Amino acid sequence: MQLKKLGRVENVSQSTQDVTGQARDLDVCSTALTTSVDRLVELLARASTAADLISIESSLADRQASLESLQSQKRALGDQVDLATLAVEFGTVIAAPVRPPAGSSPVSSPVGVRSSGSSPVSWLSSALFCPGRSLQA
Repeated sequence: MQLKKLGRVENVSQSTQDVTGQARDLDVCSTALTTSVDRLVELLARASTAADLISIESSLADRQASLESLQSQKRALGDQVDLATLAVEFGTVIAAPVRPPAGSSPVSSPVGVRSSGSSPVSWLSSALFCPGRSLQA
């Protein structure tokens, strides 16, 4: 896999489904139904009574509906083969922030200014809201 060259692969899952047998079965059934429809059409052309016409038309309609259903199944099976699915998820590793050792200041304080908190933001908020607090005595 070429994706392994881009980073660490954590999970790979592949699945396949062989539909050759299903496709073959659908082809055989379709061929048999097509032959049956053709024979019924010939019988319909030679029917001599109204009862024969009604019986043949009924059988013909059933067989044509079955044939159309099989053809639809065959198209759907072809679409499954043509439209294979590939799902890829990418992520990044985010490193946790490193805390400075206890008692040390993460940023050096300016000369004459005492750090009133553990970060430049807390020092700045102290300087803005309590100006006298941040100056050394």
